[in-house]
Amino acid sequence: MSAKEYKEFKGLKGKANLRDNMTATENALTRIGEIATREISQNENPKTFEQSRSVARRGGGVARAARDELERQLGRSVISPQNAKSLRAAKTQPEEIDETQK
Repeated sequence: MSAKEYKEFKGLKGKANLRDNMTATENALTRIGEIATREISQNENPKTFEQSRSVARRGGGVARAARDELERQLGRSVISPQNAKSLRAAKTQPEEIDETQK
């Protein structure tokens, strides 16, 4: 999914910062891709744009594999349409108390 498609998925408009609107899991997976790309790049020292593109795709593949495995383990998607506004609203909602469990 491209950044533009991801912003649309989350209902973000204009110059809203995508990273500020990710869940902790989404942020962690993004960081895995960035770190993997940096490490591969430092290891291989690409000289051309095409070599750099290949490194970036491989680093992204590491994050994709991590996401796929996590989703397999959880049995659900870890990508959420929630954005910062909905995440804040969820935090401020009081928890429902199940009276039967007192």
